[in-house]
Amino acid sequence: MLERGRFRTDIAAKAAQRRRMEIRRTLTAMEFTGVEDCGNSPKNLRLARWEHSLALGEWDEVAAMLTDETRLEVASRGALDATTGSDVLDRLRDIRDELTGGAVEAALTHGREGATWGSWQRPDGQVQFAHAFRFATVKADRFALIRFVHS
Repeated sequence: MLERGRFRTDIAAKAAQRRRMEIRRTLTAMEFTGVEDCGNSPKNLRLARWEHSLALGEWDEVAAMLTDETRLEVASRGALDATTGSDVLDRLRDIRDELTGGAVEAALTHGREGATWGSWQRPDGQVQFAHAFRFATVKADRFALIRFVHS
């Protein structure tokens, strides 16, 4: 018989393992791989899942993390393009356009900030990315700021 606290830990660990396996199965269908392990951090996993949803064009999942005040900043080739509010989802659709695969190498968070990095595959070649996030809430269930940096 397991101690009460240990039993909850085992259930949580098994649930996290099932979620990681589910993400890997889904990601491989598009040749998009995620991080192997997000440790014991729901916020890290939330970022990895959001990247997964963005890559696959699962727009309801992507939009669920946005607010009316979410600001998207895209830094590329020395320029910074900013979008706020309802235009953010349209801009994300434009960015994701023609994505054929990719990989998230890491997803990590600390407090209200987070970051992911990896690569995207497009018809014209591979693009390296680094995405930085500021959460709108302590629960980290919405983004206040998203910054994309692409090579």
